[in-house]
Amino acid sequence: QVREPEILTARDAWGTTKDDAYTFLRLLRGANQYTVNEETAVVDFTYFLMHMIGYTSRLHRRIVRTRKRIQILIAGVLKDSVIDLCLIDETNNMLLVIQEDKRAIDKHASDPCAQLIAAAIATVHDRDARRRPLGLAPVTSKVIPAIIMSNSAPTFYKIPVTAELTRAISSGEFPENETIIAVHIPMVPRRDRRLQEGLDPLENRAPTLRCFEALKKFFNGP
Repeated sequence: QVREPEILTARDAWGTTKDDAYTFLRLLRGANQYTVNEETAVVDFTYFLMHMIGYTSRLHRRIVRTRKRIQILIAGVLKDSVIDLCLIDETNNMLLVIQEDKRAIDKHASDPCAQLIAAAIATVHDRDARRRPLGLAPVTSKVIPAIIMSNSAPTFYKIPVTAELTRAISSGEFPENETIIAVHIPMVPRRDRRLQEGLDPLENRAPTLRCFEALKKFFNGP
């Protein structure tokens, strides 16, 4: 459920009566119209969106971090990985990772899918690194919920990360078993224009926000 229902009925910021709805729609407009000189626009919008849909919560002890830098071991070399946004709990476990698709404004930008998968693996590597000093066993298997934001249009992923996969990445080998990633695209009226329109059309907001709500079950556990 959204914290401010007016975002489902107000077409633009100037038709709002609530501060949060005004802020949301101003940031939404910026995310859909940003240029290379406004590279934080999508991250700014997504950060506020996480608040509006209840991903951040005092009750569940969750906050959103931006540009979080963590390390991942690849072929024996420790490399930095920067996650555009991530949802973390009070023990600093990352529950959700989000990467921006920058290819719309930068033709040399990296494939966001590859970045997203690396970020998911890095979250498990980070969790294992903090479990090790406590004498706890490594995570054997974890499904990492993840999102790619193209302007204001999200694409949802579930990325299974196993101990076998992390070991293979760390040693630079191919894992014996393939990794199957689940992808979900919101059912909006004009799916061929989804990436351009994002959450700008009123008719796109409710079905897309329902997808965000459905994703909560993958990180609302104990």
